[in-house]
Amino acid sequence: MRIRKNVKNMTTAEKTAFVNAVLALKTKPSVLHPGQQGRYDDYVEIHMNAMMAQVGNPGDPNFVPGWAHDGPAFFPWHRELLLQLENDLQAVSNDPTVTIPYWDWPDPASWPFTDDFLGGDGTGPNLQVQTGPFASSAPARWTLIQKDNPDDSDFLQRQLGADPSAQNPPTDADVNDAMGFTPYSTAPWKGFSTRFRAQVQYGVHNSAHRYVGGTMLNMTSPNDPVFWLNHCNVDRLWGDWQRLHPAETAYLPADGATPGHNLGDNMIFNAAPPAPWAGSSTPGSVIDHHALGYQYDSDPIDGIGEAMLGVMPPKDVPSKAATNFPLLHEMVQQRMKPNRFVLTTFRLAITYDLAGLDGKPHLNYQIGQGPPSISFTGDEIHSQKSDIGSQVTVTLQAIPDGNSTTLTLLLPLINLVGMTEQAFETLAIVTTQRGSIGGPDLVDGVAQSYEVLMLKGKAQFVFP
Repeated sequence: MRIRKNVKNMTTAEKTAFVNAVLALKTKPSVLHPGQQGRYDDYVEIHMNAMMAQVGNPGDPNFVPGWAHDGPAFFPWHRELLLQLENDLQAVSNDPTVTIPYWDWPDPASWPFTDDFLGGDGTGPNLQVQTGPFASSAPARWTLIQKDNPDDSDFLQRQLGADPSAQNPPTDADVNDAMGFTPYSTAPWKGFSTRFRAQVQYGVHNSAHRYVGGTMLNMTSPNDPVFWLNHCNVDRLWGDWQRLHPAETAYLPADGATPGHNLGDNMIFNAAPPAPWAGSSTPGSVIDHHALGYQYDSDPIDGIGEAMLGVMPPKDVPSKAATNFPLLHEMVQQRMKPNRFVLTTFRLAITYDLAGLDGKPHLNYQIGQGPPSISFTGDEIHSQKSDIGSQVTVTLQAIPDGNSTTLTLLLPLINLVGMTEQAFETLAIVTTQRGSIGGPDLVDGVAQSYEVLMLKGKAQFVFP
């Protein structure tokens, strides 16, 4: 399954691959107008035509939405557009790992406007982007072919934060507010309403367009590659909303809306031949993004289950959390922000195999250089709370089984929300390197006490 990543989680190689695929698609022959523009420009034209198809303005009694905006199909139409572009990016690069990343607006670490990715802000009186691979002065000479008006600039323009109504990207509060609206849509199935579709389109989505400014203010906004990152995040939110509100219908209406906006209608991507791609899709056919073959790196792991966390390496090998505890690392990476339906906690159980030790075992479990957090000798258990990092507090408890051949440490309900990478590394190192097991009996006069070299654990996932 394809994985669409937050910009902040992309490697340098992944950023380069995405940029190169977009640049290559710009030079690939057009399907709509062969010899006149590139394949990337087809997508810009489709979006422009979708907006030009509307009649009147939202709020007018006789307003008719276009193919993609101001009506219920806003989410599914753009989902299909993103998927078709992503298919083309993979084909032109011959790389099935190339996916569209998302710009998580409230997170500064998700910033896409860097010289090694999408380039920076526009400068000068013309607001021209002059850095990064999509500057007109860059080797690829990113040139705008499809334009709202013939005399518009043929170079990429931005004016970040200049709009008084969007001086910053959408905030967590903005997103959480939009995510709380229900139902998906309501009659008359067009224009503005206090419903989820309208709140996202006219709220955080439009705000992001206005924040970037320049080319992103036009009907031909896909000329700026950040368009795809913006809509990728919008698409992600639709999936999040469905998980947040499982009792709500994921798409409305079944009928009664403008053609192309009803659940079973073929969505409209062209008014006349040729079609931009083979086949057709309806809003109902794209509701579940996992069924379309992709997921987001923020999607929670479904269900409640158990899995092996990892095996401890020899003690002379430094502990690396992502290697020794891959599942735990994945859980931390995939945690989402508060107030969304997410995995927030897990229960970690670490089992030591004490087979071969004579007599009743004892265990000292130490965090850092401090006193033992738990000690166990025979049937006697002593435990205390210990802090791991600045935001995670756990209680360790030793539970011997009936024949005293195994000993399990339980770290109940560790909170993932707000857990830092540093705290996670501390937790993983503690659970691999600070235990020692010994038996009270002597073997050849030497007390048995040694570092644990085989550590296994299970995680029970707990959902709110």
